[in-house]
Amino acid sequence: RAKHIVNKAVVNEDASVKLVRELKEEVALLRRKLEMVGPNNSRGSDLKDRLQANEKLIADLNQTWEEKLRRTQAIQMEREQALAALGISVDVNETGAAVGLHAPKDIPHLVNLSEDPLLSECLVYNLKPGRTSVGSNDETSTADIRLSALGGVAPNHCYFDYNTATGIRAETC
Repeated sequence: RAKHIVNKAVVNEDASVKLVRELKEEVALLRRKLEMVGPNNSRGSDLKDRLQANEKLIADLNQTWEEKLRRTQAIQMEREQALAALGISVDVNETGAAVGLHAPKDIPHLVNLSEDPLLSECLVYNLKPGRTSVGSNDETSTADIRLSALGGVAPNHCYFDYNTATGIRAETC
């Protein structure tokens, strides 16, 4: 009975390490195929594209946690700057984690009100200097702020003229 026992050796390796090893083997195989076919051949361009994609994936997998953290922080800063350009600020707690958004006090804005407390104050519409038009949410509307309601909203409902020196003037259309 002991003769019929079969042992198979298995290497314990991390899944990401295994993936990197397999990708490196595929990259080597693709390079050999590319050398045989030639880069100007149509099949060669497909091989070249696959080779570049695999090399990029290997580079991403070999990236350290610190590099990933720096890249994530840079993306977060870009998002915060984009929100700031729209007039929206991000509140952060003591650890620096984002906990909420609010409109700055120095920019005039409209806030939705609803009987449902979960829906109230969820939308903030900033009024830009000059004219801001308000209208319906359909395809034909050219309004800057598009609204929908049970009773309907006119395509050109109203507009706000905002001048930093004189203030805001609202008129219905």
